[in-house]
Amino acid sequence: MHVLKTILGWLLGLVILSLVANISISNSHDTAIYFWPFGLIAIIPLWMIVLGSFSAGLIIGGIILWPKLLMSRLRNHQSNRRIQRLETDLADLAEDFNNLPQHEQTPSLTASSAQPTAVKDKSHD
Repeated sequence: MHVLKTILGWLLGLVILSLVANISISNSHDTAIYFWPFGLIAIIPLWMIVLGSFSAGLIIGGIILWPKLLMSRLRNHQSNRRIQRLETDLADLAEDFNNLPQHEQTPSLTASSAQPTAVKDKSHD
């Protein structure tokens, strides 16, 4: 499974690289960008604008998602530690239970617990 993920990752990387190269070659003409409040004009190749916008979106999205990812990993780690503690406690209890004498492990019926008890009907009260 790991090999398949690696191969698919490389194929995806090659596809993205070919798209970037295609955009860079096909859109090499200059484009004017106006910075409105400052009155500045920049002449930049179109491929830089497209790829720069895409890269900025990736970076902004990563910054937004990164804290959530860290919190999820922290909760996962804490849950795993709690599960390990509970499994250790369960193993200790099972060992303690197995070390009990045989007559204390199985509940026995006494004369008082074997007799049925009468239940009083309170619906007529």
